[in-house]
Amino acid sequence: MLIILLLALSLIGILTLNAMPGRTGPVGLWSGWTPFLVLGPLTLTGLILTGWNWTAMACVMYGTIGAALDLSTIAGILGGQDETSGLLALSGASGACNALLILTGGCSFVRAIQEPSPPRSLPPSPRSPSSSVSS
Repeated sequence: MLIILLLALSLIGILTLNAMPGRTGPVGLWSGWTPFLVLGPLTLTGLILTGWNWTAMACVMYGTIGAALDLSTIAGILGGQDETSGLLALSGASGACNALLILTGGCSFVRAIQEPSPPRSLPPSPRSPSSSVSS
């Protein structure tokens, strides 16, 4: 689920970069926001595939920052400060994905730290007193 959400956030990030005012075509993809909106989720996706448990908490942090940016963007658009069409819907979709990322990442991290550790090998059994082997 985390991977699906992160890939959706990357796609929304690409669409957002193209919808930003003054950005048209592929040039808009190489703005200062590209590392956060596109490369960040792709990097987290790669780290999840490596199997590191702490990546789920990194997803929670990324989702929290992304949700705050989405809320501020939505407030700016609704307050009439920005005159961009399409950014409201993209910010709403991104905010929903970030909220789900926070919930899913938190649950995944808690599950990962509560899993039992792999079983250790048992110590060798002591010799039986009735054993016929003499030492």
